Amino acid sequence: MERLEGRQCIFAALTARQRKFEVILCAWNANPEKTGPVLDMARKMNVPVKQVSPEEIDAAAKGGTHAGLVAVCTPKPLTPVSELFQIIKSKNTKPLLLLLE
Repeated sequence: MERLEGRQCIFAALTARQRKFEVILCAWNANPEKTGPVLDMARKMNVPVKQVSPEEIDAAAKGGTHAGLVAVCTPKPLTPVSELFQIIKSKNTKPLLLLLE
């Protein structure tokens, strides 16, 4: 399982619907205006949300920019090369590919 940190990262992963989420941890003192959209989407998708202490979030997170949210989920699946080429062909622009290791 992987851990995603921060509301933007978790929201993007929920929106993409490519991962299976085990749980989203939310610090009890996190800003509800900022975490609300993420937690609402998680609940609509039946992803468990657990309120935890700020210390538990800090321990679960690798970085310091989690904003009170950490998700435990499967890794993002790799895109097969054949599918990547189909995506490129479907666009009407010249592709720019950036390969990272």
